[in-house]
Amino acid sequence: MPVMTEPLKFKVAPHIVEDLGLNLYTTLARVLVEFVANAYDADSPSVNLDFNVTDIKQAREVLRKEYELEQAKMPPGKTIPPLETRVLPDDVRIIIDDNGHGMSRSDLNNKFLFAGRRRRREEPEMNGRSPKGRPLMGRKGLGKLAGFGVAKVVEVISRKEGERHATHITLDYDDIVAMLNVHEINIKEQKLKDGGGIAPCGTRIILSRLLYDPLKSRETTIQSEISEYFDLIDPADFKIMMNKVQVKPAPRELVYAWPDPELRPIGDFVEKFLDREGGGQIRFTYRVRFTGKDQSLEASKRGVRVYARKRLASAPSLLGMDTNMHGFRMTDYMDGVVHADFIDDELADYISTDRESLRWESPLLSQMYDFLSSVMKEACKQYQKKRDNEAPKIVENDPFTNSELEKYDFSSRDRKLALRFATLLEKACKRSVDDPAYQDTLPQLIKGIGHGMILTAISQLSNLDLPDLGKLVSELVRLAKDELDQFVGTVKARLRGIDALKKIIEHPDFKAKRNEKQIQQLFENCTWLVDPTYTQFLLAADVSLNTVYKRLAQDLKIGSYADPEDKKEPDLVFLLGNESLHKIVIVELKASNVPLEADHLVQLEYYMTRTQEWLDEHNRAAYTVFGHLIGTKPTPNSRAYGAVGLRGRISNAGPDTRWKVRDFLDVLNDTQSAHQDMLNVQEALDKAP
Repeated sequence: MPVMTEPLKFKVAPHIVEDLGLNLYTTLARVLVEFVANAYDADSPSVNLDFNVTDIKQAREVLRKEYELEQAKMPPGKTIPPLETRVLPDDVRIIIDDNGHGMSRSDLNNKFLFAGRRRRREEPEMNGRSPKGRPLMGRKGLGKLAGFGVAKVVEVISRKEGERHATHITLDYDDIVAMLNVHEINIKEQKLKDGGGIAPCGTRIILSRLLYDPLKSRETTIQSEISEYFDLIDPADFKIMMNKVQVKPAPRELVYAWPDPELRPIGDFVEKFLDREGGGQIRFTYRVRFTGKDQSLEASKRGVRVYARKRLASAPSLLGMDTNMHGFRMTDYMDGVVHADFIDDELADYISTDRESLRWESPLLSQMYDFLSSVMKEACKQYQKKRDNEAPKIVENDPFTNSELEKYDFSSRDRKLALRFATLLEKACKRSVDDPAYQDTLPQLIKGIGHGMILTAISQLSNLDLPDLGKLVSELVRLAKDELDQFVGTVKARLRGIDALKKIIEHPDFKAKRNEKQIQQLFENCTWLVDPTYTQFLLAADVSLNTVYKRLAQDLKIGSYADPEDKKEPDLVFLLGNESLHKIVIVELKASNVPLEADHLVQLEYYMTRTQEWLDEHNRAAYTVFGHLIGTKPTPNSRAYGAVGLRGRISNAGPDTRWKVRDFLDVLNDTQSAHQDMLNVQEALDKAP
């Protein structure tokens, strides 16, 4: 006879309740969303969410202080339950009321207490709709576990339409997870002959023993999240009340929509059909809208959000947009909406359990993903174009801009140039002419025009954090072409001078002589040799230098203020500064016949540190200090102690290192290359239409 054995069984561990409740619904807003959806599916005309914000806040504060006190008294090596798992007093509760159809004891047993019940499959005759014809939002049958995301105890009191009594059940999280499995668990129940205060029908959910951590969100944040989940519901059909205040979508002043910006109102939607794999089509409606310049959206609100059956199915996303495209920063104002009921009508489930995203990689949705990505890209370009066209008029009518222009007696040509500068700057600033970056930078640009120092003014833009900075600078340079034309002759002359200097430095006699005095004089008079961008820098020994730099040079005993009797000081150090760029450069020169070594770099860092300390002490903390050590680099195979140490420091230097060690020949080669680049830019501008 064969041996009889027990059949194999599929078991469900109790922690599934934790995974689908406590771990899935981690904020109060997400929990409440599930109960709002249940009320909607029950054909309730409204849902009321009630909780005392002050009581919760005070209870959390008491709990936190108790935890900190316990922690302070805990002996070393011992642990206490973490704060986030602790619960508030039993009398602090959250109550959700609706006036829907309600549930009988049988309904509670066979429907509500059946986790994972697929209502639409079990009631095919309803065609996925409620008794009053609403498209059902629930699909997975897991929303009933949401309460465990914020509470240890979930009570349900429900009175079915036509019944005089109500049924009261209690689900205790700790009791459930203590079971060996959750195939069947006995639930506490009570029959309330008086109807439980519910008339004539409806359901009340009571959440108690509330968890500390999920209750940290502000009331306004909770309202905002709930409103976004149900943005497409008509308040006349279903009203959401929270603490006696109606939850409504946050008002957004929409100023542009794509496609068809001129042919239909901004609030209208465009219908789209896409072929689906295997035949047939999918249908959805969409519109990519934008808010005004001073109404940029939070990062989590940008992109397109997808709704199915009037409930959020995918949180706002930029999908596959190219972040390097022109006009990408317009996404700061993008509020796209897609209605795609077909997603929730499919037999397969394409919506993530947390309703944050869709299975975009699936054959059904991949085409829609590509289409929406391309639409958002085009919408950004068109909105950027619209704003660019409006920019000149905005600038011309701006009081701040006009007040800055009036400070200078501009010629007609220079005034037009200033307005064009202002227009380009306005386009690059998120908040238009009201942007702090605009109001901080425009005066410097205009001043540069007024003093014939356009290139210096443009160089200040390097300190700005603007998305389109590269384009802005190139356009400004194009506008400053006249000044560049005058600069070409100077650049060519410098290139000829650099060729002559290279011949001197490459000659053996150069490294055999102590000629640092001549070298210092050369660099002091031609600061562009150190770096071409220092053309407009001021030199510490110059009598026209700002008093701040004079005082700094005197206090540090740099350049002409150095003490000739002090043998400890490096022999040749001078200071470069640019007040508009908030930049200080310390240059240390060594004699051509003295190979550079690690101690020389230490000297430079010493001066850089002293300079930064001096600036901090004199309320100049915004300045950045850089350093250049210039001399004769040791040979690559030198094993001298100082040479090896210097090579190690150089190899470990990173992109953020503020000092450079350069050979005389390296300096000239770099400068020659930079000046040649200037000529190439000029030639390209000459050829441009």
